[in-house]
Amino acid sequence: MSEKLLAGGLFNGRTAFRSSVMFSAALALALVAGGSSSLPLAAATTSTWLKVSPSDSLTITGGTSVTYGATVSGLSTYTVKWYVDGIQNGNSTVGTLVPTSNPCAAVYKSPTGAGQHTILAIATQDSSHYTAGSKGVTVLAGTPTATPITVAASPSSLSMTTGAAASVSATVSGSTNTAVTWTVDGVTGGNSTVGTLSGTGSTVTYTAPATAGSHTLKATSAANTASSATVAVTVSAPAVQVTTSPSSLCLLVSASGSVTASVSGSTNTAVTWTVDGVTGGNSTVGTLSGTGSTVTYTAPAAAGSHTLKATSAANPAYSASVAVTVAAPVAVSLSPAGTSSVSASGSFNFQAAVTGTTNTAVTWSVDGILGGNSTVGTLSGSGTSVTYAAPSASGNHTVTVTSAADPTKSASAVISVVAVSGTTTGITLTPSVPTAVGSGGQKAFAASIAGSTSDSVTWSVDGIAGGNSTVGTISSSGVYTCPSVSAKTVRTITATSVANPSVKASVRILTVVSNTTLNARTQYGATGNGTTDDTAAIMKALAATGNGICYVPAGTYLINPIATSSQFGLYLNPGNTLLLDPGAVLQCKTMTTSGGYSVVGMKESDIALVGGTIIGDRVARNLGTYINGTGSDVEIGNGVAIGNASGMTILGTTSKNNCNDGFYIYNNVSNVLLSDCVSDNNRRQGCSLVYCNGIVIQYSTFSNTNGNDPACGLDFEPNSGSTVTNVQVIGCNIFGNLGGGIAGGGSTKNGPTGNGTAFCTNCVITGCTITGNGGSNYMLGGIAWDESSNIVFSNNAISKNKGDGIWIDYYSMNFKITGNTVTSNQGDGIYVAYCTGTQVSGNTLSGNTGTAINNADGTATVGTNTIK
Repeated sequence: MSEKLLAGGLFNGRTAFRSSVMFSAALALALVAGGSSSLPLAAATTSTWLKVSPSDSLTITGGTSVTYGATVSGLSTYTVKWYVDGIQNGNSTVGTLVPTSNPCAAVYKSPTGAGQHTILAIATQDSSHYTAGSKGVTVLAGTPTATPITVAASPSSLSMTTGAAASVSATVSGSTNTAVTWTVDGVTGGNSTVGTLSGTGSTVTYTAPATAGSHTLKATSAANTASSATVAVTVSAPAVQVTTSPSSLCLLVSASGSVTASVSGSTNTAVTWTVDGVTGGNSTVGTLSGTGSTVTYTAPAAAGSHTLKATSAANPAYSASVAVTVAAPVAVSLSPAGTSSVSASGSFNFQAAVTGTTNTAVTWSVDGILGGNSTVGTLSGSGTSVTYAAPSASGNHTVTVTSAADPTKSASAVISVVAVSGTTTGITLTPSVPTAVGSGGQKAFAASIAGSTSDSVTWSVDGIAGGNSTVGTISSSGVYTCPSVSAKTVRTITATSVANPSVKASVRILTVVSNTTLNARTQYGATGNGTTDDTAAIMKALAATGNGICYVPAGTYLINPIATSSQFGLYLNPGNTLLLDPGAVLQCKTMTTSGGYSVVGMKESDIALVGGTIIGDRVARNLGTYINGTGSDVEIGNGVAIGNASGMTILGTTSKNNCNDGFYIYNNVSNVLLSDCVSDNNRRQGCSLVYCNGIVIQYSTFSNTNGNDPACGLDFEPNSGSTVTNVQVIGCNIFGNLGGGIAGGGSTKNGPTGNGTAFCTNCVITGCTITGNGGSNYMLGGIAWDESSNIVFSNNAISKNKGDGIWIDYYSMNFKITGNTVTSNQGDGIYVAYCTGTQVSGNTLSGNTGTAINNADGTATVGTNTIK
């Protein structure tokens, strides 16, 4: 592009300004052709265009910068060049165009002289494909107006008390010099009268003077002293303040202490005093004596917490408090109290408690001798717990514990040393079977010791000598007192021989919320004669029981097992505890129905069945057998059906001679404890677990199941779509069951599927005796399990079963078999197959007719075991 091109008439500033589109097309042809108009104009078509923005022609002053942009359509790849009046990138006369980092933009800076100019953009793909667009611009004479300098202050006003400090800031705009000078009421930096300023730069700290008033802070621009900003400051005297000394007070009951109040911010320093809102206090909250700012507080006779308040007379909105703690005097207690017995040369534990002081240190003595001696017995240990070592001679001695904080406070107990004679063989408790008692109620226990001239025992609750306020207490004479409980809890009462502490006996007791006990026989008309249907009478008693205890005395009570909802006999309501006397029998009425039925239905939360015996109608109904697929498969008639809810306890109940199961656990039930129960001579199972989570079965017996497959003591057999999860079987005795001891996995309805689906998960069988199970043509042996995961068999004694001691197969995963004694079984000791992740270690095996450990397909990991 050359000056000749411009002079040849293709460019005229005025014409271009009036008709920029016509100019752009012509000039674009010339510029793309390098100064020649030989290129055909048709190269730019209606579908190829370029628009220049801003969209309107501009009028600007000289020396102003404007950014122009080009929008191109119809070209694939292109470059954009910019021209002012035909001059690429312009010059100082027409103004300059400087391309930006954006290939489609350039910044135009207008010249100082006035005039009209054309901004042109040309987008070129190649010599045959290009397009162009332009915009006009009018430049006025002169230069842009300078930006004024302004100052802004923040905050614009302040309210503060005398002597207080606050930060203020100034911002300068319109100048690169942002420095300011600060004054207070025209005084640079201020002074003690008007307040002072500290700090430098745009932010300073203003400290108010000692007197109230109004002041002005001013920030003045250093660049232009005509520009400034102010902050209006209001300084006021501080509000009334009340403080107390001390802020807290700790007194013994009926003791006194002095308190003082101080008032600032007012010349009126008077206060009024209250205790817990009572002016001057009273005998309940404590009293105040004296007037003015200092008074004496005398604590009440009862321990507790109180608040003393001093309120300003000048402004009652202001006050201060003293937190008062009134404590009981030092007291010492000793457990067990009263008289306890210990065998000669035996030992006995004492526990002391000190209240009313943070100093709980004590000293111990026997018969007034600090620490005792060999004649009266010695004490060992430290703090509030000691062990008394009895002398070799019998006699009574006094153990005393004394507070170190207040030596006038002590507690004593008598220890009777009993000479040992004869051989202690065992303890018999009365009652010897589980029972129940409600909050605040009492239950007496007695102990007799065979082979000893002395029946002296010590009593404990859950292993705590004498018990405590949480588990309940038991006296030296065996009287248990139930604490206040909010939920049913099983506790263990233990008697330990004084003459031979290794001899013990225990019985469990259920503590319930209410000690209200209703007698189904004497109050509600149950007969217990074995012939009258007592179902309705006992149900009426249960309906009135609430959270208390429905007691059924000794006798035989005929129960219609379909009286409730056509499937249950007795049905427990929420909160009920049904306590059966050890001599009470619930006898199932003989049925001929083909529908399911149960003597007792437990399908509500927070219920319990304790004691007694349930006898089914198996003998009277005389159903045939169903073994190994042959015979009459009749699976109805349970002793106890447990389902649908959460939080149930079955304690010390015997369920026998049922046509189906002794105990049937089903229907997504959770949190069930079955303890100290017996299930005997039932036709299908001792106990079935069909659909449940969180079940504990402990210290129970499952025996002599026979008549209908699977005929096991315990059967973990979820139905289709159900699971059995988180079950613990602890310390149970499982024997004489025709099918097997314990079976687990998929039922005939579930599988086996062969696809690795786990129907039983996270279950533990531990500490059980499993012996003499299996027989006829159906032999599951001691434990048989399939299609389950995360199952533990530990520390069990498994012997003399017909079949394998332990059998695991069909896609069982992550079993742990450890610590078991497996002997004299008629099959393999332990058989494992298809059981990835299973570990077999620490077991003792002997006398089994098959292989000791048969890892059939090698999928289990067999560690160190003892094989004899």
